Amino acid sequence: MLTLLLPVLLLLLVPVLTIVWVIGAQGWLGPSGLGVMGPPNPLTTMVPIMLIGLVVDYAIQTVGLYREQCHGGNYVRTSALSRPSPSPMR
Repeated sequence: MLTLLLPVLLLLLVPVLTIVWVIGAQGWLGPSGLGVMGPPNPLTTMVPIMLIGLVVDYAIQTVGLYREQCHGGNYVRTSALSRPSPSPMR
């Protein structure tokens, strides 16, 4: 059951945390907060979208590695803590 639930939770939780973090940082650093950033502009609108794309891509790759490890016969804990091997490309 855990092997099916963990990837789904990862794919749902990571983008939500990214959205909350980016919107919170923009509110904290924006004109109503510390005043470090100005009012919203195209760049501040684009950054959350790009971060969500990167995070979803990384989450999918992580889930793929996790499933590969689980189907290879590793235990769930070992699969969840495994890291990808370095790329052979140079």
